[in-house]
Amino acid sequence: MPPKRKSSGTAPPPKKRGKNTTDAPPESSASGPAPPEEPGNVDEQAWERLYESRSIGRKYRWSEVSGSKNLDENYFITTKNPTEAYEFVCQCNPVKKYDDDEDDDEDDEDDEENPGDGEEGQAAEAAKKCDEGKTCSCGKTAASLPSHPYTLTRAGIAKYHNAQHMIDLRNPDAFSMYTFNDHMAYGSLEVVQNLLLDFEEARHDKMWREAWAVTEAMALFMVIGAGGDMCMADDGDMIQATAHQIMRMALTSLAILESEGKLTEASSVKNIGWIIGLYLKMTDLFRDMGLAEEEPQPSKAKAFKFRYGNFELYLRVYARRCNVTIPDESSSPSDTDLTMPKESAKDPWSWTRSFSEYQGCFAPYYAYRGAHRRKVGGDGLDITTWTSAERKAASFDKKDPLNKTAIKNLKEGNVLVLA
Repeated sequence: MPPKRKSSGTAPPPKKRGKNTTDAPPESSASGPAPPEEPGNVDEQAWERLYESRSIGRKYRWSEVSGSKNLDENYFITTKNPTEAYEFVCQCNPVKKYDDDEDDDEDDEDDEENPGDGEEGQAAEAAKKCDEGKTCSCGKTAASLPSHPYTLTRAGIAKYHNAQHMIDLRNPDAFSMYTFNDHMAYGSLEVVQNLLLDFEEARHDKMWREAWAVTEAMALFMVIGAGGDMCMADDGDMIQATAHQIMRMALTSLAILESEGKLTEASSVKNIGWIIGLYLKMTDLFRDMGLAEEEPQPSKAKAFKFRYGNFELYLRVYARRCNVTIPDESSSPSDTDLTMPKESAKDPWSWTRSFSEYQGCFAPYYAYRGAHRRKVGGDGLDITTWTSAERKAASFDKKDPLNKTAIKNLKEGNVLVLA
């Protein structure tokens, strides 16, 4: 997994960028044919229906020339084989990996002051480091390492990397441009909204595996990726509404698994406990940013009433129901006896209603160069969708940061990745 991009309420310093390239992201590629997770249980015809409906619906999401559109198309190409796309593969815990990287920085400072100290301990620790599959567990199938606690579907990994690449296309610093202060924050919001749209699409088409892949990607994007950057936008109400919608999405995804008979200890979905754990960590981040102000109020009333402050408790009830372990938790809280929506309810978390109401949450007009936005998501803040004249006007040197070759490749549908 890539290193975590931390969101602490202030904009992170821009990363140094190399030249623009048009190669497809290697992270989205699946390595070799994979054995079926459950033979005969992947509905390839349903996948084709999703592909067709997606092609029709997304005409209205993307611009004619768009790096985001090309990444989206590439995702469906690299996940064309559903059996392979939804196979679970092992990962080193990316949250711990980030913490280890920070510890390494501190250790390096200590080593400069005390050279030679603790060499045996450092050698042992180095043996445990993630090296992206050379000696660690990354990339190995969950079937080959059934006790490994950190697994993701190939589709979830590809969807997450797509989100990370999309945020790069919404970073003016990466193009040596200045647009407005909150461009990247609203760009992060735009990417989050596209993930919400992806989830709604999969849910509507009854593609529970794809819905779960989006749920995986959203968890990673919010906890270790650039999703938290949306919290720096100046419209706090909109960001809070988005945080609430992400919570409903996670709960709806677990309800879908339950309706499919997959919310069990022996489920073929190998990472329920870990994904619940990531959303619990996301809740902590939201609290730090003032987006989860309600205190938990467990209720045993006969009639269920949804409270965002109880999100963590709802997640723990689902974990208890399927008797899964949440990795890295030393003990499980006991306050999970509360009223939940009926398992037989068609839409237990009112996703359809809430997402319909959320459709009015789009960035202010100044974020789109004076144009009024009428829908969530899309690619209005993707700098590759701007005209050459618009990019020149915002560029530090008044030249288009995209050369003719890059523009030609974008028009041909190639993926633009900022290296």
